[in-house]
Amino acid sequence: MKTKNTANSTTRFNLNAQKVAILVSIIAVIVSASAAMVNISIARSHQALSYESAQRARIMEPIDYETDFVYDGTFYQIEEYGATFTIPAEELQLRITRGTVRTISALRHNGERLHFMYNADSDMIEAANRGEYIVIITELDPDPLVENGIFYDYFFLYMEPVQGAPIMDMIVIEVDIRSGEIIRRARYQGHDARRLDLNEPLEGPTRDMLEVFQLVRSALIYS
Repeated sequence: MKTKNTANSTTRFNLNAQKVAILVSIIAVIVSASAAMVNISIARSHQALSYESAQRARIMEPIDYETDFVYDGTFYQIEEYGATFTIPAEELQLRITRGTVRTISALRHNGERLHFMYNADSDMIEAANRGEYIVIITELDPDPLVENGIFYDYFFLYMEPVQGAPIMDMIVIEVDIRSGEIIRRARYQGHDARRLDLNEPLEGPTRDMLEVFQLVRSALIYS
């Protein structure tokens, strides 16, 4: 009479069960890894969408910026009162705090025409839009405004946003030509130029600078 080999059958069953268990474990690992990759992909998509939304919102905002002034080791040479005065020159630094710009320029008006002293290149504009300070390079006015021992170094900042109307501001640095001391730094905006139309009692250099400011704004922004 023939008998079955139950030991071999049990061994084969155990081996098959182990193979199934290993296969199930491998499948579980693959599924977990796939789920993790999907979650990472979804998270990255959400981050990209959030970044794009933030960028679009920033582009729509009006431009605003912050300034700082640094001494770069150069000097103004100003001839006045029969003498030559050497005055430390400061450079303007600027960074965008709101909105996004596509051009940044610095210019002067010599009484007859506009002179663009500085136009930021694409790398500088990207840095400014990231909130980093960039240096605005300017030149000394060939006909400096001096009154009562005060030198008025003034020029204009012109910026065009990615969307919206351009802006122009006037930057003024007042320096005592005898001591070289900075008396005041100021930023004039469009509403300051309109003070002339309101017949405010402005006199001396302030009126002179605002009149030039109004003229330049009209030429660049409203032409």
